[in-house]
Formats: sequence, C-alpha cells, structure tokens
Amino acid sequence: MSSHHVIRDNQEAAVFLYDHTSCDSEILGSALEWSPLIITTENSAEFLLRSGIKIDVVLIKSIGIETNSAYEYTTHNIEDSYLGSGLRLLTDKNHKAVYIFGSLDSLDLEVIESSGLVISIIDRKRKWSFIKKGKINKWLPDGAKLYIKSTAKIASEGVYQSVDVPNLIKIDKEGLVKLKSDQGFWLGEDIS
Repeated sequence: MSSHHVIRDNQEAAVFLYDHTSCDSEILGSALEWSPLIITTENSAEFLLRSGIKIDVVLIKSIGIETNSAYEYTTHNIEDSYLGSGLRLLTDKNHKAVYIFGSLDSLDLEVIESSGLVISIIDRKRKWSFIKKGKINKWLPDGAKLYIKSTAKIASEGVYQSVDVPNLIKIDKEGLVKLKSDQGFWLGEDIS
C-alpha cells in the first residue's frame, strides 16, 4: 500500500529564518521536510548556504549585498524591518502560515500578531504559538510543560500542578488543560 501526498503551492507553512543563532538545526531540518518557501535575513543567509539549504528569498537592507552565482535566490529590499517586510512578503505571496526561527524576546510580537498569518515561533527547542482568540483546550502527556507569555490574566483548569514559577504550567498527569483569557496570548511548548 502506498501513500501519496499532493502539496499545493503555499499549502505548507513557510520558514522564515530570522535569527540563526537561536535555531536548532535538527528542528529546522524537520521544518524543511516538505520543501517550504524559505526566507531569511541577510545576516542569516550564510548559515543556510553553509548548511546546504536552498534559500528562496533573502531580505536585504542595502543594495550592496554580494551574492555568489553558485546560489540562486531572490533578494527583497526591506521597507522598515526584516520582520515586517518578511511577513508582508509572505502575505503578498498568499501564504497562510509561517514558522519563524528566532528568539521570542527579540521579535516584535505586535507586528507578528497583526500580520493575519498563522505563526509559530521556534526559539531553540521551544515552539511558541499565538492563541489569537484567547482560548485553547489541549490534551497533554504527563510531565509536559506549558509556558505563557501574556500581560493579561489567564484562567486555567485541568490536570496540572501549580509551580512557583510565573507563567509555567507543569502537567501532573495526562489529560486536558483549558486556558482562557479575554485577549490573545503566547503559549510555549518544549520540542523534543
């Protein structure tokens, strides 16, 4: 029995390597399995090229960037910031989702939240998702941890133990965890 997968243009999440210093190579490799569109900043382009990863678009601040003719990629002059320009480019190309590889604390979360894209931020070995509607029900295994980044109060219920670490929920036994807020918030999970 064989299985065939048809991937239409822009169906898979694009990959935006914003900062290669906060990138785990194994997790990046997993994100590249379905050959997504790959965009990066001029600062991280060399990392991808050295790793043998094909780049589709390099976001540049200046026209003077040197390109090696052995590599084929498009350059795109940024309008304001790498992040804002990259997200607008993806929207213009009709992408619906993107994995951004970068440090959560160095990214402008307001720009991300207002982009209209479904975005996951991969920060080393943690995946952050924006819970736009402020509500999520999630089945989790024993020992899992959830990290929360929000200025709003978040109500929670389910199978977890409270810990003395702010914005951390440790799952006590396998089961459902419900989180609810009156506004969107960021939810982080460790990636194994």
